Amino acid sequence: MSDMVLAVVGDRYLAVDVKDVSHVVGGRKLVPMPDSPSHVAGMFIHQGHLVTVLDMGITGGGSAVDAGGHIILVKLPGFLLGLRVNNVLEVTRAGRRTRSKDPDNPDAVMVKVGDCRARLLKPDQVLTTAEKRVFHAFY
Repeated sequence: MSDMVLAVVGDRYLAVDVKDVSHVVGGRKLVPMPDSPSHVAGMFIHQGHLVTVLDMGITGGGSAVDAGGHIILVKLPGFLLGLRVNNVLEVTRAGRRTRSKDPDNPDAVMVKVGDCRARLLKPDQVLTTAEKRVFHAFY
């Protein structure tokens, strides 16, 4: 069992291991990134670091997250990545991990958190290989 940051995106729950989280910040005014994919919400400066923010609603195949939501800053090698979510509920201990029964994402790992099941989000799996190359070149 691990401590997890539990967040809401639309009608889904996401869990991020606290080891992967740098900070959680309230909604920020983001600078748009021209010609970026729709799931890239924009960027901002946090404690001297340029942070690109992904909209987890669009990334998950749903609708965009409201700009007033929270941004979970996760640590990736060489940079911080922001994950915009509707709300961060709590930091809590997660129960056992199970494989998802979701036919659209059979490799997803689910965790039991309280009365809900949340998809375990692994920051290194959020970006495609091509996006990782761009980020490493940019940062």
